[in-house]
Amino acid sequence: MTTEVIVKANGGKAVEVFGVSPKGATLTFAPSRVEPGEECSFVAYDCQDLLIHEVQPGADAASAFPEEPILKHFAWAHLPERLQMISRPFALLASRVVATSARSAERSACLRKLLEAKDCAVRASLEG
Repeated sequence: MTTEVIVKANGGKAVEVFGVSPKGATLTFAPSRVEPGEECSFVAYDCQDLLIHEVQPGADAASAFPEEPILKHFAWAHLPERLQMISRPFALLASRVVATSARSAERSACLRKLLEAKDCAVRASLEG
């Protein structure tokens, strides 16, 4: 089955859309950016998930949440484009974890394991 999703960036902020395969959690297409005031159509197929992220101008994960120093290790902009595609969804998820959960030992453990998973995913892509 195929599903079409129309993303409209109406809030004055850009929106990024990632296609993610639930089989291995790999990106199925490069992140696409929908600029403020624009709209774009995306197609999800074969159990694909779409991750839609509203971009906060000038803010990366570390600057958005200075109380969580581990987020600096999720930086991805310095990487080559093919590694950015792998690393960036982990940074988005880490930001979401911090934004939606209280500081606790479990949140810290989650972020450490997510960082380890991101590092493994980047290294795995270098091997192939």
